[in-house]
Parts: sequence; structure tokens; C-alpha cells
Amino acid sequence: PRAFNDPSLTFDSNVISTFSVLEASRRSNNVEKICIVTSDKVYKNENKNKRFTEEDVLSGKDIYSTSKVICEHLVECYRNIHFNKSKIVEVVRLGNVVGGGDYSVNRLLPDLVRAYLNKNTFEVRYPQATRPFQHVIDVVNGIYSILMNNRKHEEEDYLGECWNLGPKNNTVMIVGDVINLFTKVFHLEDIQPRKNSLPEDILLAVDNTKYKEVFGNPKYNSEMAIKKAIEWYKKVHQDKISPWDLTLKEVNSFF
Repeated sequence: PRAFNDPSLTFDSNVISTFSVLEASRRSNNVEKICIVTSDKVYKNENKNKRFTEEDVLSGKDIYSTSKVICEHLVECYRNIHFNKSKIVEVVRLGNVVGGGDYSVNRLLPDLVRAYLNKNTFEVRYPQATRPFQHVIDVVNGIYSILMNNRKHEEEDYLGECWNLGPKNNTVMIVGDVINLFTKVFHLEDIQPRKNSLPEDILLAVDNTKYKEVFGNPKYNSEMAIKKAIEWYKKVHQDKISPWDLTLKEVNSFF
């Protein structure tokens, strides 16, 4: 929603900042590897229930997805021209990241948590939308693997490439099913459809076979990721467990 209300802020945040990082890296002799995170929304999506691979056509519909596509073109430009083969630039395309500790605005689970804590109405935009939900620890581990444990980096002419990083087995979940899982743990009295919802792609899924073949399958599928995140919020807000201790325990358990 913020992107629709303030396109210039979205463009600056995504495009200008990415350009600034790439340009600063070009001027630095110490930077060897760079990871730019974009989005699964960079693909040309005609809502045909297709799992996008890294070779699919890029095309933005709105300012957010368009800005992410431009970021990818900037990376290609710097990788092939301005870095003069001196640096590796990896691009990671993420889906919907979930996990304990997230209280961002206009995101499904944080908005549900806020509605519960404040006893407010929860307004759902598109309950039938499908999304690849992935757990934040899987994401961090995946980005680290792509950047630091990548055997391709030993190849002399390797300059970096694009990677889909999604949930285990390329799974997705329907938004309405996520809400149902949440309300089994947290009682929400008032859930309503949002009026005048902004346009969004209903069907969205990615294929992370390329990542899996190099680094192995992510640990959590979409449903597991959602359940792990809901469990974190429950332990913090209902059981009053320290979020710091809980998060350290989760990370140690993951590895």
C-alpha cells in the first residue's frame, strides 16, 4: 500500500539505494562479493498458476515490482560492465518471508498479531491469494550459502547469477488458510474483507530447483514456516517467554 501511495519513496528506496550500493562497491577495492535481494514479484505474472524459474521473463506491473526489475537490470549492468570482472554479484529472489520478531506494516502475520493485541478488526485483502511463505532462518541460511558456500565462486569466469529462494518443495499457502491457522491459536473476533483493495497478483509461486540442486532443500515448507512463526508469537505474547532467548533457541535448533 505504501508503494501505491508514495511511488517516489518506493523508487528511491529500491532503485537509488541499490544503485548507491553497487556504485560504492565499484569504488571500493575491498568488496569481493555482493548479494542483492529482489523479489518473486519481478516475473511477468499472468496469474496462470505457473511456478517461475530464473529464466522466465521479468516484467513489473506496479511501482514496487517495476523498481525491483530495474534493480536486476542495474546488477546486470554493473556485473558485466562497471565491475570489470572484479567482483561477484549474486541476486536472490525471495517470496513472503515469515518468522518471529517481524512487526512490519502491511504484512499478513504481523497485521494479524497487531489485530489480536489491539483487539481491532482484521481486514484481509485477498483471502484466495497463494504465496510462497518461507521462514526467515531458511532465508538467512540460503543467502549465506549462495554468497559464502558457493562452489561456483571457485570458477575463474564466474560473475554471479540469479537464484530463486523459496520454501521447501516449492510449496505455497492460500492466505485464507494462513488466517485459519492463526485463529486456532489467537482468538480474533472480527475479520472482514478490505474494501477497495489494491490490485495484486492472486497466484504466485516460484521454483527453487536450481538452489536445491546446489545447496539442498530448504528446511521448512510454507505451512511449517507459518506454524513456526505463529508458535513464536504465541510463546512471546501468551506464554511471556523472552523473545531474545526464544530466537536464539530457534536458531540453534535450526542448525
